[in-house]
Amino acid sequence: MKKLLAIAVILLVAAQIGYAQKPVMGVGGGIEIAMPIGNFSDVANVGFGLTGRYEYKLNKDVAITGTLGWIHWGGKNTTSYGDYGFTDIPLKGGVKYYFTPGPGRVYGMAELGLHFTSVSWTWNAGYYGYGGSYSASETKFGFAPGVGYEMKIGKNLMLDLSGRFEIVADVNHFALRGGILYILP
Repeated sequence: MKKLLAIAVILLVAAQIGYAQKPVMGVGGGIEIAMPIGNFSDVANVGFGLTGRYEYKLNKDVAITGTLGWIHWGGKNTTSYGDYGFTDIPLKGGVKYYFTPGPGRVYGMAELGLHFTSVSWTWNAGYYGYGGSYSASETKFGFAPGVGYEMKIGKNLMLDLSGRFEIVADVNHFALRGGILYILP
């Protein structure tokens, strides 16, 4: 973790030395649709969530990002006897690289970070009258490569559409995100 922090600081300082104009920062939020893949798709339905994002542009083609969110999946095969669900709270940092110039820009990005995951299961009192609940949580490391498209929709507003693979141990999923980024004046 110390090595990642040191690399990030070195990149930030190096970019600032070569970036003479006022830095560009943005904050925004988005809606997530998360489709489970692999073994996770055997137990979870499509998930939905919200994410917030901070961006700091190092230059016209590179930005550093920070993302915090909440995503929830309902369990498959839930019955009248009970149900279960999965939750992920991602806290990630990353890099965004713009491939094209102009008002509509295509980019690639990669994020690394922690995922605070939990599972909860509640069952109703059945024939024998026993009901209850169970929950467990873990912190997992994740990597998320993706691509996206950013387009100006107002003076300081950008529409941000993206897709990425979230590689998070046994909670792997493909996520689609639609969001708004407000460029700070």
